[in-house]
Amino acid sequence: MSDVVLFEERKASNGYIGRATLNRPEKLNTLTTEMIALLHRQFEAWAQDEACKAVFLDGAGEKGFCAGGDVVAVTTDDSPDMAVGRTFFSTEYDLNYFMHTFPKPLLVWGGGICMGGGFGLLQGCSTRIVSDTSRLAMPECAIGFHPDVGGSWFLQRVSAPMGEVIAITGVHFSGADAVDLGLADVLVANDSKDAILAALEATDWSDHARANKAFAEAAVRSVAATTPPKASHKLMPHRERLAACMATPYFQERFDNLVALKDDDDPFLKRVGEGTSHGAPGSAFAVMAFFARVKHASLRDCLDAELQLSLNMLEHGDFREGVRALLVDKDRNPQWAYKAIREIDLDWISKILP
Repeated sequence: MSDVVLFEERKASNGYIGRATLNRPEKLNTLTTEMIALLHRQFEAWAQDEACKAVFLDGAGEKGFCAGGDVVAVTTDDSPDMAVGRTFFSTEYDLNYFMHTFPKPLLVWGGGICMGGGFGLLQGCSTRIVSDTSRLAMPECAIGFHPDVGGSWFLQRVSAPMGEVIAITGVHFSGADAVDLGLADVLVANDSKDAILAALEATDWSDHARANKAFAEAAVRSVAATTPPKASHKLMPHRERLAACMATPYFQERFDNLVALKDDDDPFLKRVGEGTSHGAPGSAFAVMAFFARVKHASLRDCLDAELQLSLNMLEHGDFREGVRALLVDKDRNPQWAYKAIREIDLDWISKILP
């Protein structure tokens, strides 16, 4: 049996806790189609087993939970029907939806690096645990892609316009920021994972899912209260300044305002501006237009539309070039289809947007 995901059943007071551990630490636990399918299959089994009271998801290694999906495998596939990408994205988005609708407490440990596909797994859980070492981001525009895995749904449910800022800039933020934004539930000290697992095992679980979800979060919060984390904000102190950059209905002006931050004296804002300027303008435009299009759509509808957007970006967009420049050849010199949003051809964007 493959060991890219490890599963165990930890005895609890009146049942067991299912634990799933992403196990590619040398690759920062980046997700493959196999890993996603294994998770989905095991989660379905635990959902149906009355003895399973809760599920805990984490990643192996000291560096973090999950750095995203294995986009190199997707973009280097040259089959005419994009078979690898089609299978990967459809399998991933089905898992994302299943996690959001999981009938039992589903807890995730998002300590360390948690980005892209890993961030999508985090958002699918009923108790999203982050630590004082968490480093979170949706950095897809940097590789000519878009914040998928439900990003068009959950990023639009934080206070506007911060979700769009996160999507366009790829800004890295902390666990404390995530809690304040509503993108995480509990901030804990990074050395408290074992204590949380012990608290879950000691919980007197009921036969009611809603009650058990409350019990699970209470167990985590009790540990957090005992060993307080070091709360450190990175993004939130700059919220007003970033919001001001987005206070225009024009996509080009939003993008230009964010890029202009690269000349700011503040080191954090400077990094935000530089990150935006290095990303694909075509992706930034597509993200802003797509977010507006699915603003009031359901999670399932967003994921279905994201699948088509992902395949369109793979076939017609900057996705392959971004991965080549940043992850394959690593020359960090992507040749984007368009250098600025104002140059984008409407025929091109019509091929991108679903």
